[in-house]
Amino acid sequence: MLFIVKLLNNKNAVTMKKITIIVLSFLLCLGSFAQINNVTDDYHPLVQEENKWNNVDVWAFPNPPISIPDFIFHPQCFMLHGDTIINDMEYKKMYFSTKKDPIFPHDWSLRNFMREDEDKKVWYKDINSSSEEILYYDFSLEIGDTVPVDLGFNEWPVVVEDITYETINNGEQRKVFWLSSETYLPLNWHKEYWIEGIGSIIVPIYPLQGNIVGGFYRLLCFYENKDLIFNDNPWGTCYKSSLGINTFDNHIKIYPNPAKDILHIDNIDDLPIHRILLMNIYGQTVKQYKENINQINVSDIPSGMYFLKVSISKEKEIIQKIIIN
Repeated sequence: MLFIVKLLNNKNAVTMKKITIIVLSFLLCLGSFAQINNVTDDYHPLVQEENKWNNVDVWAFPNPPISIPDFIFHPQCFMLHGDTIINDMEYKKMYFSTKKDPIFPHDWSLRNFMREDEDKKVWYKDINSSSEEILYYDFSLEIGDTVPVDLGFNEWPVVVEDITYETINNGEQRKVFWLSSETYLPLNWHKEYWIEGIGSIIVPIYPLQGNIVGGFYRLLCFYENKDLIFNDNPWGTCYKSSLGINTFDNHIKIYPNPAKDILHIDNIDDLPIHRILLMNIYGQTVKQYKENINQINVSDIPSGMYFLKVSISKEKEIIQKIIIN
């Protein structure tokens, strides 16, 4: 009888030991899983001080009437710096530059404003204080959700096809929103996706507009707290430009962009402007001015993408892409 009791006790001890090992292993795995979830589920806000994006705007001209290369690489640098209050709401100031290593504030110009609310929505406001703010991102969306029709430049039904977690350059895992559309063809030709805390892989200030007739955008690099944490581009550099273009970008300011009624041209240094041309994507002249004017009425021009060429001389010119809506 004592032998049987001892045997049962031994079996119970072995069984309890196995159960203990299984429970500890489960808790260990659960702890590891929770730790991974803590990394990936921590929300990374997009609107933060000193966030900086380096983009390139590639323009393609199918016809030869314009005496410039077939493809032009136009660098665009955007940075959030400083705060402002508009209509009782706090915004970050967004600055713009085309310099390779811009020095603040000399090489930067105030472009627009951005804010982010507690619902993970990012709002964009044009420098024109009378304009309404625009919803630019909604990072609360789930798989299968339809992107709000008033988001950015969206004019077609777009859905969140998938959400994944990807490791970026600094080793962090960030949430990635993959977008698709049955009617917006550019999203079928070249997938657009948003990275939490960074924005659109195409270009952060023009979500859902990236690849359109006449060229395309590309996000080259993203800096957070002045540290390069995202670098994924085909040219291997955070700055890509075409020589001889936009030499006087810091001397002549063209705004707003997008434009609706009036396009302003500020000739800050009173440069001797030879001619101003507003052209469509085929190089055809829509409007032409031979005098030094400071604004153009575009209210009668159909919505779309255009190019404004300001000729300082026959050899030197500024070409800026303009969106009219």
